Amino acid sequence: MKLKYRKLLNKAIIIGVLIIFIVIFSLLKLNENVSEYFFARGTSRAFVFLTGHISDVFGFSVFALFVVCAIIALLVCIGVFIYYLKKKRRTHAVALLERLIITALSIALIYIGTAGGCYNRSEMPLPKYEGEQLSAEKTAEIVGSYVFDFRFVSNQLEYTDDGKSISPYSFDELAELLKEEYARLDDKYFSSYTPNVKKTIFSPFMSYLGITGITFQPLGEAVVNYETPNCYLVLTMAHELAHTKGVMRERDANLLAYYLLITSEIPYFRYCGYMYSLNYLTSILATLDRDLYDIAMRVYPTKARKDLALENAFWVGKDGIINRISGFFNDLYLKLSGIKEGTGNYFDPSEIIQDTDIIDNKPVTVIKVNYSDTAKMLIAVALQ
Repeated sequence: MKLKYRKLLNKAIIIGVLIIFIVIFSLLKLNENVSEYFFARGTSRAFVFLTGHISDVFGFSVFALFVVCAIIALLVCIGVFIYYLKKKRRTHAVALLERLIITALSIALIYIGTAGGCYNRSEMPLPKYEGEQLSAEKTAEIVGSYVFDFRFVSNQLEYTDDGKSISPYSFDELAELLKEEYARLDDKYFSSYTPNVKKTIFSPFMSYLGITGITFQPLGEAVVNYETPNCYLVLTMAHELAHTKGVMRERDANLLAYYLLITSEIPYFRYCGYMYSLNYLTSILATLDRDLYDIAMRVYPTKARKDLALENAFWVGKDGIINRISGFFNDLYLKLSGIKEGTGNYFDPSEIIQDTDIIDNKPVTVIKVNYSDTAKMLIAVALQ
């Protein structure tokens, strides 16, 4: 057999082996114990620890550099491939195509070992209320305690003339403070290593894609869109760091971010946490007793309402076909990773069931609430 054909055969064998490993890993990750102990606490944690420390050496996003280099390399390879075909050098063209496939499959295999294999791990250990359904009065009491603190921390902030909150910290300061918040987690479920959060040069493009942050586990790096409005930027930074700690499910990453922010001693962090988490409780109270809800919401900080409205307006201005295409592929990625609800996994509403009972020969509406994990966490923190 000629040497060039032997080399092509060897590459084909490598491709076959990589495909087999990808299939094996894809099947193994469906088992919760394998996902937990082999991937999340094993390959992923070790890989992120190693590559994260290397990435942290650089003051810029290594992921952004990787993407730029990958795009350039792909364009060059396409040009060379076309050149080979025009010159009828088919063996060279096939060899180049095999190298591209090997590279793509290798990256896919590493990604499964560092990220994709962690989606089916066990439940995250955070405080959660497991008691009976709370009365409307008790729910109002909890909501009221949060709203009062929300108002307190909002009064400590400065706002622009149009009503946007001003972050009291620089980006680098926020990154360091969040690393300190994550140091509070002492459960072995979470990796002990927390990398730096970085900005990315792709931020303007990411805004139109509707993307606020990306964590690329193979490089142990979390990057965020620096155009993201201040409060949501803090939540995004906390969310992406959760991924680097081994929390891959989007709902869990949000839950962990909420927990760390609302339990922080830093007023600005609590403000950002309340901004996006309180609706998981206020919506329940509104269903249980509208009058108590109205009373509680009288204290809700008007500055925060304006702040959130301006943030929503920012994203409305970025909405378009590119955003929807991005959402489609993100939804597809999550479903392929084993998250059945896709992008719906970002949200965690409680299930509210209204039924009718007969009491004293009169029909009475009975409301049953199946608390979501976010609501359980908020209740548990308030009751501590």
